[in-house]
Amino acid sequence: MNRKDMSVQDLAELLGQSRQNINTKLKKENFSEQDLRKISNVLEVEFEGFFFLKNGDKI
Repeated sequence: MNRKDMSVQDLAELLGQSRQNINTKLKKENFSEQDLRKISNVLEVEFEGFFFLKNGDKI
């Protein structure tokens, strides 16, 4: 958010959530994949969620 010069309040408004809700999720690092995809959309960045196998393969 810093690179986009966006506050937590700005992000919350764009996501249709309260600032308190976003702050709680940030503090607990508790975002669903859907949350992360929505955030990536409003920040205009790409989100990639992967699992990596022990051999390094990405799935």
